[in-house]
Amino acid sequence: MLAHRYNLRRRELPIEQEDNQQQRPLTTIMTDPVIRAFESIKSFHGTVQDNSRDWCDSADIIFNALNINDGDRLARIAIKFEDTAFDWYRDNPGPYTTWLAFREAFQRAFPPPERTQNRHLLSEQINQRKQGPDGSVHDYYYSLDKLCREYDPKMSPIDKTIKLVCGLRDELKEKILPLNVQTPEEFMTHAKNFESSEKVMAQQR
Repeated sequence: MLAHRYNLRRRELPIEQEDNQQQRPLTTIMTDPVIRAFESIKSFHGTVQDNSRDWCDSADIIFNALNINDGDRLARIAIKFEDTAFDWYRDNPGPYTTWLAFREAFQRAFPPPERTQNRHLLSEQINQRKQGPDGSVHDYYYSLDKLCREYDPKMSPIDKTIKLVCGLRDELKEKILPLNVQTPEEFMTHAKNFESSEKVMAQQR
């Protein structure tokens, strides 16, 4: 539905503006960090299955990684809304002075599920979270990262890294432990490299 409305808007653009857009080199479009960021963010529909907090957290990670400023975020975020979420934004377009102000209004409109306040339960879930034999490093990392943020939003990088290493499957853990990784980012880089090497070796057998 949003794509249809977005196409309608494009047809209303002045011809000169559309011509300028068509003249943009393909390489520029492909390397433009703003375009890359928004292509990486999934659409938000506003259904009961959608979690606004997780969606915003994911968008924040992508925006921060590509150094997207608040102005560019706010100017284009509506293209990621569908259905009920699009209707809400149409009725509440702002202006929002900062991305944080938008995020707060957005999460008030689509309240995320309450985080459990039982830290004993969260700690147990963290300790029990293990990477399965066929589980990817990507899925394992983000599921455990989410639990750690709920348990302690200010958890130190080294504490989170220790928990990430502890839950790895044995083959990867044996390779990561000697590296003495200190941050989640460092953990992710090494773990994914080892995972990729394993896949290459498996294909060559």
